[in-house]
Amino acid sequence: MNIKNHQINILETILEQPLTSNLMTKSQFNTQWSVLVYDRFSKRVLQSIANLELFEKTNVPIQLKFEEKRTKIGDVSAIYLISNTEESIEKFLFDLKESIYDHYYLNFNGIIEQAFLKKLATEVSKIGKSEKIKQVTSQYLNYIPISSNMFTLGIENCYWKLFHPQSKEEDIKHLCQEIAHRLLCFFLSTNTIPIIRATKGSASEMIAGMLNNLFETFLTSNPKWLKKKEKSSFFPKNGRTMIFLADRNLDFRILLHHSWIYQALIYDLMQIKENRITFKTDNKDEKEKEKEKEEEEEQEKTDYEKLFDKKKEQTNDQEEKQKKKNEQKEINKYSLLFPNESLDIVNEKETIFLNEKDDFWLENKNLPYPDVADNVAKRSKILMKQQKLGSTKSKDGYSNDLSLKEQFSKRTKEITDKLIKLDNLRLEKKKIQTHNTLCSLITDQLEKRKLGQFYEEEKAIMTSKKISKSIKRDMVDLLNDENNVNTYDKWRLFLIYFFSQPELDNVELMELIELFDPKNIFIDVFNHLKESKRFNLETISNTKTKSNIQRVIINRRRDKTEDLEFPICSVVKSSLKEEEKFSNFDPLQNYLDSEKSKIISNQKIKSTVVFMVGGGRLLELQNLQEYFKNSSNTLIYGVTDILNGENFIKNYYN
Repeated sequence: MNIKNHQINILETILEQPLTSNLMTKSQFNTQWSVLVYDRFSKRVLQSIANLELFEKTNVPIQLKFEEKRTKIGDVSAIYLISNTEESIEKFLFDLKESIYDHYYLNFNGIIEQAFLKKLATEVSKIGKSEKIKQVTSQYLNYIPISSNMFTLGIENCYWKLFHPQSKEEDIKHLCQEIAHRLLCFFLSTNTIPIIRATKGSASEMIAGMLNNLFETFLTSNPKWLKKKEKSSFFPKNGRTMIFLADRNLDFRILLHHSWIYQALIYDLMQIKENRITFKTDNKDEKEKEKEKEEEEEQEKTDYEKLFDKKKEQTNDQEEKQKKKNEQKEINKYSLLFPNESLDIVNEKETIFLNEKDDFWLENKNLPYPDVADNVAKRSKILMKQQKLGSTKSKDGYSNDLSLKEQFSKRTKEITDKLIKLDNLRLEKKKIQTHNTLCSLITDQLEKRKLGQFYEEEKAIMTSKKISKSIKRDMVDLLNDENNVNTYDKWRLFLIYFFSQPELDNVELMELIELFDPKNIFIDVFNHLKESKRFNLETISNTKTKSNIQRVIINRRRDKTEDLEFPICSVVKSSLKEEEKFSNFDPLQNYLDSEKSKIISNQKIKSTVVFMVGGGRLLELQNLQEYFKNSSNTLIYGVTDILNGENFIKNYYN
């Protein structure tokens, strides 16, 4: 199943509601336009899947933000795509009362519960304009597709909200319920009731239980939904879908590793949201750039000292509570102290959209960056040759055997073909120019931050059973490099070293930290991760999968870039073969007769949704794709939010 195409189809159905609800005929629909009103979360969904052609096709030329004040537009149908919250009801009722639009089509991202629907109906009846509301629908769009086989729930900073030492139990339960609710929406939108499996004794297990309960509640409240799906192609004939939930605690190294793959590099180095990269254009000369670079580095060092002094000032025990607040306040500003050197994105000047229709992107996104840079150069040369050939004049004159009419017709066809070729060439050039720009930006960061050295060193650490003196010496040199002021890169390397070794002396660890973070700005992050590592080792020691997980941590399968097999692959493999080691739920079993229940219990798993609670990244998806490559089992990768090593460390203080 292609997640992205599936959501595009749902969106197209939503935009055609004025036609399908029989409010207007086909001819009226083609001539009368509608308005789309969306909220903040729906905007993220639309940015990921929608394009101008879709809005033009469905005659919805205007898209307006739900939260902002909107001008009254008469004789127009309004299609709402919003979240089902109390705040949303209030805002919609205001629009209805003021008759901002003529007709209303309400589409909620989440599941409409009876109590919510009853309250909405009561409030609408008070206003007395219920005839204006033509449709109220649950669309189950509470997730954001990133590609054909990856989605995110868009819950930012999820890991630290769940596992931060200051997180309250009530908030954690509420967040787990929200994750389960959005996962339910994902499966209902794809007409799937999966087997639910999760690692035991984890947040994942709690969410798995909640998801099972939500399925049971939904199926009990909506018996017609299941009967309708049974009559269609929904009922599984060739196999079942399984969702496997795992905590981010399973493995941090894949989150911290500096990848060399094109797509993962983009998500690591650039500020990107819903496949849109925004950066500022740079027209400064070399002297200005050098001067600005020196000023930035000097400012980073100065601000670092300021932050340390601020932390040092408050030592009074009576002001301990206030001290913690101030520290967090200052550390929240750390993004200014060590600016996201990714692309220095301050003013939004230019936007690049990573389009699934871009054949170059699809062919190259999973390749090592050097190969992509070569492919960009090769494609550019080919286009230049085609442009030269296209600019050569065609020979005038035709055979005397052709009539004047035939000559004119032939010449017209030649001109038309040439114009089409030129237009295609223009689009191809624009596409390659986009990737040329991306490669230039990436190359700048690779050189500036010496990321090639970090990548090689991290790979050497993760693939060595025992760290040699030369590997450790190279690591110390990188951590102690004063010319590279990006502390996040150094922390990532250090933490990979820490997680790759079973036992390390605490004195040695503190000496290493002293090399690159002498003020211990991020020591709280390290202490938390150290505790997490200890807990994981204890958990592993109590299971039969100990040898498997420890083996894959240091396993290298081939002498090929990005060939590391991370623990997630081993655990997923185990979940498919040794289900008794995991928490298991099957919401479908209780709602089928004995004959059908027997059929599905003997079916193999044909599709696996691997869902990471606490966030994930593109490198993890690629690792899983390698594992599933030769399998008939299809893979879908889901995350609570998309992370990279830098924002994972930074978000501890948010």
